Amino acid sequence: MDLWKSTIGNVNGIICVLKSYFKKYNIFNDIIKNNMQQLFNIYHYCLSNKKLYTDSFQIILSIFTYLPLDSYESFLKPLFVLLFTFLQHYKNDIIKIKVVHSLSVFILKTNVAVFITTLDTIQDGLIFNVPKSLSLPILDKLKNVNEKIIIFLALTKLLNHDKIRNEPFGVDILNSLNKNITSNEVVLKKSKVHLCRC
Repeated sequence: MDLWKSTIGNVNGIICVLKSYFKKYNIFNDIIKNNMQQLFNIYHYCLSNKKLYTDSFQIILSIFTYLPLDSYESFLKPLFVLLFTFLQHYKNDIIKIKVVHSLSVFILKTNVAVFITTLDTIQDGLIFNVPKSLSLPILDKLKNVNEKIIIFLALTKLLNHDKIRNEPFGVDILNSLNKNITSNEVVLKKSKVHLCRC
């Protein structure tokens, strides 16, 4: 943990090292699983540090992108709780976009039912509040093409679930997606879609 407390430069380097381990999970799976608590502590520390909170998103993006769900599933609920608690303290569009982007990567990399079940265990009705009150308001404010594509695809996947499909706000989200796509704000090029970049 001391490495994370020293300089911001160290953090960027350590995140790239972590990502290298995650990419080779089949080789380092025991090491990674045995240190998930420490990794969660680091994520918590970065998220609560004003100079490092942006790095916390790189950590969870790397986890969601490269690690199988069973390696971090026991930490999923507290991870989400920390994320939503952080969001309540920093209610600006940049933070909202980072949170929605992170959740979108998780949705795309796992079964959407896991996302829905986890949110239901945190708070009743949260699964409806996230797309309606968090995702929908930021759709017109997305600048990064890669983030747009990931968020749009995740919302489409989420709206296709039985629990969400018939909700009235689904129409508003679909209309917003259609508006952004037809106005050429999204260019669907496979080469531009990367779930995580070092």
